[in-house]
Amino acid sequence: MRSYIGKKKYSGDLSLGKVIKSIMGLGPSHLSYLLRRMSISEKTLLKRIGFSKIESISQLVLKHSVLSDLRKYRRKILLFQRKIGTYRGIRMRQGLPRNGQRTRSNAGTPRRHASKYLF
Repeated sequence: MRSYIGKKKYSGDLSLGKVIKSIMGLGPSHLSYLLRRMSISEKTLLKRIGFSKIESISQLVLKHSVLSDLRKYRRKILLFQRKIGTYRGIRMRQGLPRNGQRTRSNAGTPRRHASKYLF
């Protein structure tokens, strides 16, 4: 039996905890909140949960900003940083590490690729 949670199809052999953790945007705190609200154990298999409970879990998951919403938001932020010319945006455009990592002894591959595309 396959179940839909958050617009994605999952096998009935998976535990509810694994399924919810695999959804982008839902971490351990959201997992415990959802499970407490539904009074279900984390190790319960999807095939052991009724259709109505799965439907209500799916509704709760969709209330949070997950999956494509987060991807769109991240993409929008990255494009904005490139556009206004922040340090992170410039490093991103050059293909170099942008969070303070060193490039003297690491990041050889990005540096080789970046030398071709200097702006």
